Amino acid sequence: MTEIPLTTDAEQIFETDLNGERYFFTVRLNYGMSLWTLDMADENGLLIAGAPMVTGKNMLYNDRTLTRRIGELWLFDTSGLGESPTPENLGSDVLLYYFEPGESVPLPPVQEDYYDFRIF
Repeated sequence: MTEIPLTTDAEQIFETDLNGERYFFTVRLNYGMSLWTLDMADENGLLIAGAPMVTGKNMLYNDRTLTRRIGELWLFDTSGLGESPTPENLGSDVLLYYFEPGESVPLPPVQEDYYDFRIF
């Protein structure tokens, strides 16, 4: 598991090595929808375009071949509230992690008091 550092900058362009290959990322904030999106490319071209960044699922899930070849990208809300990234929490509470092919993905942390089951 490797954290891919992000910030709340509205446009982030960077490159990093994953599983021995070089990848190019663009993360953008859509202000109108308060939604972050992800573009990902390798040296041969675009792999993902405008993927919504939400917690709780593999961002490469739409392409099983890509997942088998590259691995998985997951957003986790470390506050335990299960929130998707906002203009204020990307890179601080909501973090992007890379998992190599076959690496186990842990369940995201959840605050103990998040699930408050009261009987009335």
